[in-house]
Amino acid sequence: MLLLAPREAPGPCRLGVVASKRVGNAVARNRGKRRVREWFRENSRVPSATDLVVVLRVGAPALSAAQTEAELDQALGRALNGRRGTPADRGRPRDRG
Repeated sequence: MLLLAPREAPGPCRLGVVASKRVGNAVARNRGKRRVREWFRENSRVPSATDLVVVLRVGAPALSAAQTEAELDQALGRALNGRRGTPADRGRPRDRG
């Protein structure tokens, strides 16, 4: 999940990454966070003066770097366009496991 929040104060975009213990052990959580930070460093589509929060889901660390980048690009595109996902995503229940 990716959340965007514009800020009043000017400045660079900031990133926050959330990974609960449900995502996996410490190694898996840190792998997922490293991949998100690398994507953020290479991504120039995020507007300045914006806070970006990425919430890792179960299975995210198991994705390859290319799959992670594609998922984040797609989520960022949806967030910038103001859409909440595809109709299929909206009908699917959240994982509460």
